[in-house]
Amino acid sequence: MKFYQKLLVLMLTITLTLAFTTACKKKQASNEKGSDTYENVNNTNTSSSSTSPVSSAEGKKKGDNKISKYYDLLNKALELDSFYSENTLYINMTTKEDMYWVKGNKIKAGQTGSQSTIYYIFDLDKKEKYGWRDDKGAIMKMSEEEITAVKRSAYWNGLYIEYFSQPGYVEILTEREEDYNGFPCIYLEMKNHEKDTLKVYISKEYGVVMSYEHYYKDTDSKSLECKRNHFEVGTVTDDEFELPSDINFQQEPTY
Repeated sequence: MKFYQKLLVLMLTITLTLAFTTACKKKQASNEKGSDTYENVNNTNTSSSSTSPVSSAEGKKKGDNKISKYYDLLNKALELDSFYSENTLYINMTTKEDMYWVKGNKIKAGQTGSQSTIYYIFDLDKKEKYGWRDDKGAIMKMSEEEITAVKRSAYWNGLYIEYFSQPGYVEILTEREEDYNGFPCIYLEMKNHEKDTLKVYISKEYGVVMSYEHYYKDTDSKSLECKRNHFEVGTVTDDEFELPSDINFQQEPTY
């Protein structure tokens, strides 16, 4: 297998929340439209039409102030100039440790495996991603869907903020103010369209999702958990996005 293919496989573990939450949206679309309108979630070159832009308020619906106020709060995260985060991702009985560095329109992600750490730098302006592990590196183009997914993972721990722009998709059962790791948050417990349970902590000051849990309705078992163990604002510099000088990055084709 070519190195870039291995990187693509590893990339899926960094953004596993994309696959999970896209699948949830896929079930919703199937129920509402009577057909499957989404591409294979493992295909990183799918059209951006399957996902609404996360930074746009155009899809925001009126008439549900309780829901829409949280949509506005979540969008505050996009106003942050820079932040660093250490996260734990649990999905499908697998636990991963992730790191995110965000500054402007650049996002760096790292994930530690059993043997080494893989890093990615996402340049959202150039629509390029640079991935490397050990002494091998690759440069790949990004689709609009990938850009959306990377933002979703970095800012909102994989949570679709479109949940809060579409009245009727979630029902809020519990809402209260509660600290999470020292950060004042809004805690929400909700039922989604499929009657699964969602538990979310949203930073009141920054709008980032500090913790996101998803429980299936049938078994009440936890299928997904993304939580921030460490979060700091304003400490990331441009130096963090310098590519390693000792790695030869290969430009990989787009399919």
